[in-house]
Amino acid sequence: MLDTRKVKDTLMSDRQTDRQTDRQTEYKNMEQIIQEVLQHDTRLWKTNELNKQLLIELVQEYDLIILNLLLENPTLKEKFFSEVNNANIFKMNEFVDFLENHCTTKKLLK
Repeated sequence: MLDTRKVKDTLMSDRQTDRQTDRQTEYKNMEQIIQEVLQHDTRLWKTNELNKQLLIELVQEYDLIILNLLLENPTLKEKFFSEVNNANIFKMNEFVDFLENHCTTKKLLK
């Protein structure tokens, strides 16, 4: 006879694994988008690597070049900006958190 509790547990575990995989894919895609967008800012690149620490420093200084590059991409705009009274507010803490916690290397490959 089939143990319904085991089946439920297995289904729940499969769903959790699927969600984790989806999140990891989303993070990887977001990381690639960030790299592609920021390749236009030569200050961030050294020997084909994106200097994540410099990026964080510039973002914390609200660097207009970087903010404009991020705003130009609809995916990044939706993820890291909020619109308030027709003004885009940069979610700096969320962006920095993403860089620190979800980017796979200290320096991102170009």
